[in-house]
Amino acid sequence: YNMLQTSLQFAFFMAQWEEYHTLVLPHNAGKWCGVTEVNYASALGAICVSLIDREAFFQKSMEDTLAPLGLTGGVVKDMELRHFLLCGWGGMSLILMGLSLKRTLCHPRIAGEDMDASEIRFNRINALSKLASPFLLCVAAFIVPPEFIRTRYLSVVLGCALSLLTKKMIVFSMAKMPYAIIQTDVFPFIFAAIWIR
Repeated sequence: YNMLQTSLQFAFFMAQWEEYHTLVLPHNAGKWCGVTEVNYASALGAICVSLIDREAFFQKSMEDTLAPLGLTGGVVKDMELRHFLLCGWGGMSLILMGLSLKRTLCHPRIAGEDMDASEIRFNRINALSKLASPFLLCVAAFIVPPEFIRTRYLSVVLGCALSLLTKKMIVFSMAKMPYAIIQTDVFPFIFAAIWIR
């Protein structure tokens, strides 16, 4: 569950981070994968999942899932469907975050043709450094052993912290204000995660 939440919220933060540096808010990746399509697909998926026996469906092995199609499953045959889908989600998130990173670091405001190499390097390091605080939050969520705290408690606090950072990035972008590399708002969560560990 941590992987799903952190990838979703970190990807959303990266979209705001991209807008902060490029002044362009990305809302699609190619012609067919945009915000609207993802929202409609999420809503349709939520409706479909509410109508089925979730445990029976998502805990099936991939071998059982693919058998009606005449496929053997190969290397994923021992995985449960939920884990397979989570890996697909993680892969899609990594691709979208990678595209955001590429667009930002190659944007003319960061790496313009009229800039020398040292200025481009400084701009890129400065832009990347803004990802430090949300990245540390995501890492801290994974160091907490699941047997020490209920996932829901960790999820709510992590969600609030990442939401706060995202809102700050949006407001600072709109106000054309500098966004600090290290946001002190992350320290309580990180210290609590270290303490629990």
